[in-house]
Amino acid sequence: MKTGVAHKSYGVALPMNHGKLDKLFRLLPIWRKGLAYSLNQWCRELFETGSLSTWQSTKTFPNYLSQRQWDSVSRQAKATFDSWLTNRQNEFRSLVYHSTLEDNLKRDLYEINLRYAWYEHSDDKTHHMARWLMKHLRRRNRIPDLSKCRTMDMDGKIARIENAKNTKCERWAVVSTLESGKPVRVPIFADRKLDENLFLNNETLSNHLTIRFNLDGSVNGKLITTLPKAEKRTQGETLGLDWGMDCMFALSDGRLLGTRMFDWLKQRDTELIELTRALQKNGVKPSKSRRYRNLQRRIRAYYRNEIGRLFNQLSKEQVKEIVVEKLDFRNLNLSHKMNRLLTRTGRAAVEAKLKRIQELYGVTVTEINPAYTSQQCSHCGYTARNNRPTRDLFRCKCCGTTLHADINASRNILSRRSRENGWRSIRKQEIVRILNSEHANRYVHHDNHLVGDAQTSGATPRRIQPYKRLEKTGVKVPKRVLQNTI
Repeated sequence: MKTGVAHKSYGVALPMNHGKLDKLFRLLPIWRKGLAYSLNQWCRELFETGSLSTWQSTKTFPNYLSQRQWDSVSRQAKATFDSWLTNRQNEFRSLVYHSTLEDNLKRDLYEINLRYAWYEHSDDKTHHMARWLMKHLRRRNRIPDLSKCRTMDMDGKIARIENAKNTKCERWAVVSTLESGKPVRVPIFADRKLDENLFLNNETLSNHLTIRFNLDGSVNGKLITTLPKAEKRTQGETLGLDWGMDCMFALSDGRLLGTRMFDWLKQRDTELIELTRALQKNGVKPSKSRRYRNLQRRIRAYYRNEIGRLFNQLSKEQVKEIVVEKLDFRNLNLSHKMNRLLTRTGRAAVEAKLKRIQELYGVTVTEINPAYTSQQCSHCGYTARNNRPTRDLFRCKCCGTTLHADINASRNILSRRSRENGWRSIRKQEIVRILNSEHANRYVHHDNHLVGDAQTSGATPRRIQPYKRLEKTGVKVPKRVLQNTI
């Protein structure tokens, strides 16, 4: 893709007669076969040579597809493989981060992981370790099976977008089929927003069409537009963002966004559980039930729309930077099926939306290490598990600060932005040691004062012993501090 250019996609309807639809359906299994073949070639290149090129020569590929079709198939397979590799790269980094390996070995593994160089032809200890870790990750997460893909991603070589004349639709897509020289003209009905943005937002319509065949036999598509990336914002406030348990997002300025989301999800979760039990009782697999698939589709669509709405709301405010952690989309009061559905849907939707607000609105997104942000007091810095007596309430055992637990976490996320690299390259044990050490040193300078601030916490100032078990973490607490604590 071109640098300095952002992309937007718009859903479109593709109303076709049975003859045109039949020609596209006959192309789908051959397209799938080509996707599986092309992906296999990409995998062999990476696993055998240790590197991955940006382009694949299709001249020697089988002749059941034309060269133009093979080019589109190869690009789609490469995009799928890149997405899979990025997910494995993130898991690899997390695996190394939480391991007990030596720091030097960790740094070398991070460097290999950054270059996707796990299979380089090298016999040193680091590459052996990298290949062993990737073998473990590949066993848990198989390479996608594109022989079951229901999407055909076509560029302008085989799906040319044209303006229609003397017809009800405004555009045609001239799509090449298995019959040489006999393309089909697919009518396109787009949302009004597409034409409005083409006129107002300096967007350009790309010669690109994505066709998806749904399980119910219907067909829909997507068109893509390009526009210049927005310049980075230099004015505005910086917000910390935490994923809440009973709300969508908690912000460091004290706002809770998406507070009605949990109630809606709770109702849908009850429907999902009851429907699953009824299907299992009748011996029907949930995946074979249209009602079950429609319910899941409804939940995913609502979830994605809410995420998009809230981020659009933030992007329109005077915000120049958003500081986030690795989001966890699970909720303790929802079923395992619902949590799995939300995790998959939410992670993809949030990542896509964060990338989009950077490109379209110029908002900077900074990631930090989330370790102990939910246990650390945003007022005094004291870190302890029992600072959260309930899921929603945070009450510091040292200074008495009391506030919503998610808002407290979002303020810690914001403050961690000032740490070197957001503390993303150090372990949890090191983070808690630093936090405890800093709090102990801070307490030395305030040992003549009562712990607590009635104006900010609403709690009664009191003296307690926050350092009773700090010796287990290796923090040296001055005797003067221990003598002055009660």
